[in-house]
Amino acid sequence: MGITSVSFNYKAILRASISNEQKWIPTFFICSQPLKKTKSLIGYLWARVNFMKNYFIIAALLLGTGVNTVCAQNDVSLTTKKANALDRKYLRPSLTKIYISDGTNTANRAISSLKGVTDEKFDYNNVKNDIFKIGSIPSDKKERKAAVTSFIENLLAQEKIPNQIMHCWFPTDNNGELSIEQLVERGKYAATDADVKKSEASKRNTMLNELGEQLIDRSYIIAYIVEERTSKDSKGNVTYNANVTPYVYKLDFNDQTRNTFYANNYSTSGIDQMTFPTKYVMNANSGVLCSVEEAADDYDDIMNLLRKVADFQVKTPITYTHPIRANIGKKEGVSCDKRYAVMRMVEDKNGKRKAQRVATVRATNKILDNRSIADGQVSEDQQTKFYEIKGRKIMPGETLVENTDLGLNIAAEYTISEASIAFEYRFGKYLNVPGLFVYLKAGMPWSKGLGGIKIMAANSDGEWKSFQVYEGSLGFAKEFNFAGTFALTAGIEGGYLIAPGAKDTWYENNQWNYDADKDYNSKSYKVGAHVKLGYYLTRNIQLYANIGYNYYIKSDEFMALQEYWVNSEKSNRHKFQKFEPLALGFGLKVGF
Repeated sequence: MGITSVSFNYKAILRASISNEQKWIPTFFICSQPLKKTKSLIGYLWARVNFMKNYFIIAALLLGTGVNTVCAQNDVSLTTKKANALDRKYLRPSLTKIYISDGTNTANRAISSLKGVTDEKFDYNNVKNDIFKIGSIPSDKKERKAAVTSFIENLLAQEKIPNQIMHCWFPTDNNGELSIEQLVERGKYAATDADVKKSEASKRNTMLNELGEQLIDRSYIIAYIVEERTSKDSKGNVTYNANVTPYVYKLDFNDQTRNTFYANNYSTSGIDQMTFPTKYVMNANSGVLCSVEEAADDYDDIMNLLRKVADFQVKTPITYTHPIRANIGKKEGVSCDKRYAVMRMVEDKNGKRKAQRVATVRATNKILDNRSIADGQVSEDQQTKFYEIKGRKIMPGETLVENTDLGLNIAAEYTISEASIAFEYRFGKYLNVPGLFVYLKAGMPWSKGLGGIKIMAANSDGEWKSFQVYEGSLGFAKEFNFAGTFALTAGIEGGYLIAPGAKDTWYENNQWNYDADKDYNSKSYKVGAHVKLGYYLTRNIQLYANIGYNYYIKSDEFMALQEYWVNSEKSNRHKFQKFEPLALGFGLKVGF
């Protein structure tokens, strides 16, 4: 195919280049017309080249050496259900955040907290006004989406949000001309070491600057719908929370918009007068319930709702496999234990190439601090290191794709000492320790060969009944992954024994007494340790065997009540109940 071009306001572009002393001109003026070397244009450029060194790139552009299809993107999906959207190249996205309140004080306080959050993964295009008020929102799911999207789209148009975004990309300098400095600097910052090396190899350093122009099409708008939610406890106390639901739009800097802008509207007033289209991307089906003053603490959970946005998923080739390394870091939002999929391009039976998941990995605490302009000098030892949790052999060059999870696990476990369910949270990212969990566990302890432990006590009506004893525990665990699919987990926990429904009961003056207004206090505690050997069936499901030991403190506080229960039954089949200390069994863990 021959090189194509579009007529453009080259004088305006030149003025912008001159004013900013940049050795660069965007190489993106592409349309359906063949390139025409007009004498007037060449003469103008040649005259300028003799005086200004910046213009040698423009001459190259006109000769066809600098023209490429950097912005001619295929019409690919902006969202993906799986981490296999390799047809859209990852470029550092930018965000414009606006907040839409239901007008309550609760929502406004939550917004104040959220506004203080920044994310290393994004650049930011800030607008003049970013807080707005919405009226009543329908409760029906379809009606709600229609009402909210209509409000947002009208808001974007009335406030000229896309125009403000373009002013962020092309600010006005002291001479009243559009500056490309922001474009260039963001392009250089977004460049990886691989980009730098490629540019040096091709002797086209302008390639790094071209990235900046491509980044315009990665300009996203997130509208956070913030609403008040209330709840009452059994005593009638009201708790106020904020529900935050994000809606995502993108500046649609397509070929037509691009050509119109550079041809007719490349000026401060031109930006104001032009209509820049936006494209709806997605919205979260339900929001995140946040505490009012600490809504910022739930930012990660809110952004996790948008993990299907393809441009938010970092993609990069794996450079080394022993250990697994990649040239991304804090600039791309990498944090300890963040999850990534390893994708490989394969051919199906019809010969069509598609991306296939071959493994799942997580980042270690060895993370590259690349929050600077790349220079191509990052060594192997400096690159971010990852560890494999599930998959096959990984090869250099395969693609690492961000595959964010919630960091939550639910584990159901059965041992000879108890049956339990646990809720685990991967919080090692806060302490920079990979594979570290904190968990809450609810269990029913077993007596040796007798099933669940029960006590006899009075209820609130003064009736004597048997009550099942339960355990509530808080624990910490560290997971060690090996052989691509196995996990060894060691943990400790401490717990308290309770008997729900039982009232305070005691033996005094040769008789049993109770207090119907006071819950039974077992005064009994448990400490335990365990080791688990697990096998990942999938990246989210683990089957494991458990061995552990529990030590019960002051468990004799149960003795009198247990003895009374046994004696009152007057049956020889009942023996005195004792806690089983050995925890030997198996469990199943599901991650989210």
